[in-house]
Amino acid sequence: MYSRYLGERMNDSCSSDTWFFTGDIGMLDEQNRLHAAGPSDVLLRISEKPVIAVILENALMAHPSIEDVVVANMNSHLAAGIVLRESANLPTIDELNSFIR
Repeated sequence: MYSRYLGERMNDSCSSDTWFFTGDIGMLDEQNRLHAAGPSDVLLRISEKPVIAVILENALMAHPSIEDVVVANMNSHLAAGIVLRESANLPTIDELNSFIR
């Protein structure tokens, strides 16, 4: 491992204990496995709570009625654009909340 990188900006990304800060975010599961979610700009702030968009999108995509989904921050409220599978019924908000918990 190099002791330093060229350029001040790169050196600011390195800690003294050889970690390199990429700006990516992720989470550890019960077995301490790291699941990378992507760059920190995918982190939404909803009512002062962090929400990782791709994790929520993946959870919603597992619902049998949902073909595609995108989540976004709209004025500090979570919004989801959902495309239903053909002949699927629109799930209620309560159903979706229960499904992703």
